[in-house]
Amino acid sequence: MDGRLNLAESIALVTLMVLYTGFLVVQSRRETAATQAAAQASAQGVDEFEAELQASPPGAWDAKLPAQLALMAVGLALLVLGSDWLVGAAVVFAKALGVSDVVIALTIVAAGTSMPEVATSIAAALKGERDIAVGNVV
Repeated sequence: MDGRLNLAESIALVTLMVLYTGFLVVQSRRETAATQAAAQASAQGVDEFEAELQASPPGAWDAKLPAQLALMAVGLALLVLGSDWLVGAAVVFAKALGVSDVVIALTIVAAGTSMPEVATSIAAALKGERDIAVGNVV
């Protein structure tokens, strides 16, 4: 292990990549009855939503718009406040431990960029959507 790839290692890696890609193609073509049933149920749910949307009186969505905008503004304000608290607490905690400013900055950036995925995963897990939660982790 000298930090470089020789010809044999390169060929082995490319071969493994081709084999893995072939495996994924074969797996994706094996569509089960359960997958087809889930797709049909999903399509039926979309049809029901469209019927409900068309059945709602005109302007029903407009009546909810001010409340939705207010909730969005409150959510944005809480997001900014929470971010400020996270950064402030992380800086105080890291300085107390004697951590350098560069490490503090990199850690906060990493945490800040991961928070949306964490929030989405938590919300998906609470709703029972395990696929979304696992997908965000991966």
